[in-house]
Amino acid sequence: MENNTILFFGGTGSLGYNFISKNINNNTIYNYSRDECKHWNIEKKFPKLKNIIGDIRDKEKVKYALNLIKPNIIIIASAMKHVDKCEYDTGECIKTNILGVQNIINSIIELENSIAFKNVIFISTDKACSPVNTYGMCKAISEKMISEAAYKSNTIKYNIVRYGNVLNSRGSIIPLLHSLGKNEDVKELTLTDVRMTRFIMTLDESCKLIEYAIEHGNNGETIVPEIISMYVKDLFEIFSELYNKKTLVTKLRSGEKLYESLINGTQYQLQYKKNGYYHIIPNFDGKLLTQEQVDLNSNMNIISKECLQDKLLKMGCLDVNYTDSF
Repeated sequence: MENNTILFFGGTGSLGYNFISKNINNNTIYNYSRDECKHWNIEKKFPKLKNIIGDIRDKEKVKYALNLIKPNIIIIASAMKHVDKCEYDTGECIKTNILGVQNIINSIIELENSIAFKNVIFISTDKACSPVNTYGMCKAISEKMISEAAYKSNTIKYNIVRYGNVLNSRGSIIPLLHSLGKNEDVKELTLTDVRMTRFIMTLDESCKLIEYAIEHGNNGETIVPEIISMYVKDLFEIFSELYNKKTLVTKLRSGEKLYESLINGTQYQLQYKKNGYYHIIPNFDGKLLTQEQVDLNSNMNIISKECLQDKLLKMGCLDVNYTDSF
């Protein structure tokens, strides 16, 4: 990507950091987020990056930023992301993950006659597919709002991208396991169920998904990567061996699933595959692409423990001197 003006809502997380590092030299990028300390840190790394302090709950500030920057590409990543926190603070999750996204969409609609917006990319999650927890439900509703905006737009291309678990991202399981492993007061690692599986992808794959959607997604489509899965118990066994700690199996937490889906059976009837990605078309006219129903879930395409360990070693994730990513 070159010569774009990009407004990244929530750009100081691991995904935003990685995306900015790959695209800052050939594009003008603005980050819109709340934490001025993170702004200061990321500006030290990327002096060309421009930051705006703001909350997506504040519609006037969102609209101000859009009008000031006049981006042709908008990426929406701002969200409350921790399942347990969202589960027990539902109202706050709704304010950010639904109403905040609505503020961005409505501001874009109000300004689209005066600003040449081109692409809007909404960052979603496998937990939005057949959701059972507050986080997933809020993301699913926001997906619907993006689809509605796509249906009503003749000039802007709206796309949704769905992610699995991004390895080594800030606040994810790998930094947590390192922290617990190094803590002498923690005698064992707690796993909720040995049957649990999860999709996994790298930060580089995550950024490529955004870039692919911008380049190849059609209006209203949800783009889903073809990715591998792991047994969570394999990850715990690897870290148990690394730090010489036992694993205690407990029980599922509220809102937690044994496996995740990136495409459910109904959505599978609306998908076609291209270049290693699934494109789910918007069901505006009720037309199906296939009668087949397949739940594309994390119980499929599971890699072995040895392959997982090799992947983590190559990424530097098993270094005992590991430090959390940006």
